[in-house]
Amino acid sequence: MRSALYHLATVKGANSPRRMSYFSPQYRAFCHQVATETRKIMKQMCPRCGWSDTRSSHRTGLDGVLELFWLDPFRCRSCNARFRRFRYAWARVLTPLLMMSFLCVIAGGVQLLNHERKVWTEKAKARAQFNAPKPPPKR
Repeated sequence: MRSALYHLATVKGANSPRRMSYFSPQYRAFCHQVATETRKIMKQMCPRCGWSDTRSSHRTGLDGVLELFWLDPFRCRSCNARFRRFRYAWARVLTPLLMMSFLCVIAGGVQLLNHERKVWTEKAKARAQFNAPKPPPKR
């Protein structure tokens, strides 16, 4: 897509393509076409009815937490279903990887704590046996 946009952004007719001026009508047409293509790409489809006429929905309490994982709420204008989609395409890949690494760190921490607890309890038992009062000798 980048090459197509680059070709749209160049002025034809000269021996070598040159960049458009920001104030030219060609540049405005180019910006309009890029915005239209971007809207088509970023358009959210409703998972319930498949309708593409959706809008951003108001944020609730849970959406503040999900925003940390680049999830935005949307609402379908046809069936009024509320759903969430990733804000960026790369977030679809990165978010599960971050969640898996976070869970691995948590699991490793739990394992380490269990191991440390075993070590401390064994040390406490050894200390208790060493410091236990010795019975008086039998006569």
